[in-house]
Amino acid sequence: MKADRRKLAFAMAVAFATALAGTVQAQQAARISTPATGSVFHTIGVAISDMARKHAGINSTVQPGGGSAAAMNGIAAKRFEFALSSAYIATTAYEGSGRFKKPVPVRLIMQGQPSLRGMMVNRDANIRSFKDLIGATIAADRPALPDLNLVFKAMAKLYGVPMDQFKVIRTTTLSEQEAAVRSGSAKAAVFGFGARAATIARVLGTGAVVPFYMSASERDQLLKHLPKSMHKGKVPAGVWPEQTREWHLVAMNALFVARSDVPAETVYQFVKSVLDHGDEFKTYHAAARAWTAKHSLDGPPLPFHEGAIRYYKEKGAWTAALDAEQKGLLAGK
Repeated sequence: MKADRRKLAFAMAVAFATALAGTVQAQQAARISTPATGSVFHTIGVAISDMARKHAGINSTVQPGGGSAAAMNGIAAKRFEFALSSAYIATTAYEGSGRFKKPVPVRLIMQGQPSLRGMMVNRDANIRSFKDLIGATIAADRPALPDLNLVFKAMAKLYGVPMDQFKVIRTTTLSEQEAAVRSGSAKAAVFGFGARAATIARVLGTGAVVPFYMSASERDQLLKHLPKSMHKGKVPAGVWPEQTREWHLVAMNALFVARSDVPAETVYQFVKSVLDHGDEFKTYHAAARAWTAKHSLDGPPLPFHEGAIRYYKEKGAWTAALDAEQKGLLAGK
């Protein structure tokens, strides 16, 4: 009988340990949504996944999808635990505004490279000021990048021109925007692009399209008409041969976010895997240089996940000001 009880106790202990291991393993599995394969966002997502698998033993998979909005919908439907998103889309998802009918339970983990938003015009249209575009066709409506239209509307407000003075057309890709402006069927377009992007080198390299330059003060005034998720951007003169002046632009960061109910330990391990091994992370892509603790904590557009806060506190980077900002974001202020 004693032997039988010992066997039963041992079997129960093994079963409990197996169940516990299964729970831990389940918590350490993660699905990451990114934009399409080939995008910088996707490359960064793959890098984050690799780092978490290598340094924390997290079984993560990367699933390229239809952009930031699709990723936020996937978070809401619990198809993904993590996602790469633009700051604007993640923030509107958290707020339940824009294209989102109700708030999505999403939290910030890290902030990375900025994406730029700027207008370019047809060279032969001889556009010297924004008001020269009155009555013109503008390619500033792309479903995948709703912030482009937002930026153009903000420009119209800044320069005091009603939106009904323009014909805004829809395109689906940057190439379509480029073709419209290059051919003259649109006099201008608002583009989204990364710093030193090869796509913009191609657009400007045609000679038919030139930047629309704003002064730093105009850009700063423009930001007053835009959400907090957008901030100052700038491209130094000469980054592209055809860009002869300093180009003041609107920017927004790439964000790595999680569902609010993802275990804090899992999120903590993701942050630690990336930020504790920054030199290794940089080898994946030049944009990875922007993914630092300091940058992540600079002007967060939505509240942090508790697992990320734990990491930043451990590193001595979390401040009383950030704590107050976190409380304000959670309260919707």
